[in-house]
Amino acid sequence: MTKSDLVFPDILAKRIQIINEEIEKFKSTVPDVLLVSGKEKSGIVEIQKVMCTLMDQARLRDLQSKIQKREEKNSVVKANQLLL
Repeated sequence: MTKSDLVFPDILAKRIQIINEEIEKFKSTVPDVLLVSGKEKSGIVEIQKVMCTLMDQARLRDLQSKIQKREEKNSVVKANQLLL
């Protein structure tokens, strides 16, 4: 959530609660609301870390998918060789 420094703390807490309730409905979400303030320069490092982690996870899933496809292809090739 950006501009967290411009909202009164009690309103901010309520907004965070509402957002957390909404994101619980989705399985592929970041588990916590990230508060960011460009003015105060707060939360920027935290959001960078989360973004890097998510990118690393996406790369890992892509790599795992490629490995699985290669293994499946190799299995088909071996099965065809046995049939010859």
